[in-house]
Amino acid sequence: MCVQNCGPSFQSLIVKKEFVKENLVKLLNPRYNLPLDIQNRILNFIKTWSQGFPGGVDVSEVKEVYLDLVKKGVQFPPSEAEAETARQETAQISSNPPTSVPTAPA
Repeated sequence: MCVQNCGPSFQSLIVKKEFVKENLVKLLNPRYNLPLDIQNRILNFIKTWSQGFPGGVDVSEVKEVYLDLVKKGVQFPPSEAEAETARQETAQISSNPPTSVPTAPA
């Protein structure tokens, strides 16, 4: 909520490498044993923030952290938009069953 409602000065602080690595990525460590939904939210924040904000906030540091996590093999959950697109495609496929191909008589 803060990211959406605060201005560029706040946004520029949360996308700093120090904040992301020392506060968010650190929480993904197995010793903290966070529930999977919380881990996925953290990963979604990192992924979303690395894509930028309106207003020209420099996101190069969080993007660097995101790319580093991708290189390490971290699986990021699909974003809300990606999940919605997948749901729509699934609904379209299930509502339009494949037509049967006529077969030649034996």
